[in-house]
Amino acid sequence: MSRENVELVLRFYEAWNGSHRETATLPFIGEEFEWINPEYAVETSTRRGVAGWLQVLESLRAVFEDFEHQPGECLDLGERVLCFAKFVVKGGASEIALERDEPHLWTLRDGKILSVQWFHSRDEALKAAGLRESGG
Repeated sequence: MSRENVELVLRFYEAWNGSHRETATLPFIGEEFEWINPEYAVETSTRRGVAGWLQVLESLRAVFEDFEHQPGECLDLGERVLCFAKFVVKGGASEIALERDEPHLWTLRDGKILSVQWFHSRDEALKAAGLRESGG
């Protein structure tokens, strides 16, 4: 089933980058969905459910005129997928760089996305996925 999860994540990125983000992404979101912000995020809270996902989209739209996530290498981890994506800003009043690494760790089950956790570095994402030891 896991290769199917990689394909699901890639289809989600395609929907997320489209012009109708809300309606295109909602079929992918599981009832128990969680969007997990890292400690260094402006908003450190975890957003839950469909309402939480819609809040994520609203927050992004408030800061960025337009953006996309460009998926790169995706590691198949069974019920999880680690995708090394780039976040690309296409306008707006953002203080961040116009392009930055933003790996995502996805948890999926039964064809639905249960959680997404994002990071600013490959090493952070690898540690969170259990693929690299944490430590100083």
